[in-house]
Amino acid sequence: MGGNFGTWLTHARVFMSTRSKDDIQFFEDSWHPKGVMAAIAERRMGLMTELIFEVMRDTKLRVTEELLATHFATGDGHRVTWGDATIAEHENRVQMLTKNAVGVAETAARHRLVIDLLKTHGATCLAELPLERAEAA
Repeated sequence: MGGNFGTWLTHARVFMSTRSKDDIQFFEDSWHPKGVMAAIAERRMGLMTELIFEVMRDTKLRVTEELLATHFATGDGHRVTWGDATIAEHENRVQMLTKNAVGVAETAARHRLVIDLLKTHGATCLAELPLERAEAA
């Protein structure tokens, strides 16, 4: 097998630059060490993290006795109070909540896809569609 992978990849990227944004993203995601789905998951976590920082800029925090005594789960099976939580415990909580938020967004997206699918086919529910037609992109 002759040739150089780096040269091929350069040519492939030049070719892909003429394609749609989605095609380019899929091509680049294909090189993720853990696969396409891991690349998508990381991108979604990044987007959710950006949103969290955006919300943080507008969020006020008052440290009160009530807050200090309030418990939260860290995501690894234990609970801690706000008053005693370490940076690592807050980071664990943020990571858990960010993953949950991505999951909620993915679920909302599926419902939006179903709405579009039903409208496209003039149906009132998925059960009315033949399975081969029940696909949305």
